[in-house]
Amino acid sequence: MSNLVSGCDFAFAGGGSRSFFSTGMACDSAGVLADAPAPVGAGAALATAPGLVGAPANLVFALRGAGSSDFWQYIIAQNAWTVMPSTPEPVGDGAALVEVASCGGNSRFEIAALGGGGTSDFWCFDMVHGVCVTGPGIPPVPAAVGPGASLAQRQCVGCIYALPGGGTSDFWQLKSRTWKQLSDTPDPVSAGGAFVGVNYGT
Repeated sequence: MSNLVSGCDFAFAGGGSRSFFSTGMACDSAGVLADAPAPVGAGAALATAPGLVGAPANLVFALRGAGSSDFWQYIIAQNAWTVMPSTPEPVGDGAALVEVASCGGNSRFEIAALGGGGTSDFWCFDMVHGVCVTGPGIPPVPAAVGPGASLAQRQCVGCIYALPGGGTSDFWQLKSRTWKQLSDTPDPVSAGGAFVGVNYGT
């Protein structure tokens, strides 16, 4: 599930279905939307475009998961999906997306991604140039990521936060292109784990 600044929440039903829907009291298009291009599975994820001045506000980005490299874009105004360049590596359980001003690339509007599936894969999608970016400045996460992993951000401090899931209590912060270990979570995080950054009014 992902929230757009307009007040719409967009979500996959998951579990091998193609169902995609929106909800929310301020959402003009609440209800069942166009089916995803293919069935989604473990590791499927959604992120809306950043709520920043000048950022595209009509897009939702998606990982199909299920061990695939499928990456999609949903155009809200057209109720239609387009296929994007493949992810750098296949995506598995624990994959996650979050919209950010920057996750280490050179663009102002990016989507940060965890690859999940027991890997330490981390990359950025540059919305301006339409490409996935890896390499220097975009470091892999400190350890393998599994079920229950999640990403969140706080724009006001320019940080990305990650739970690696997989039954661990680890909690990480990405700041100035470096991952830092933070205080452990109160209990281990596993399948179904999730969290969100609160950005409004901060």
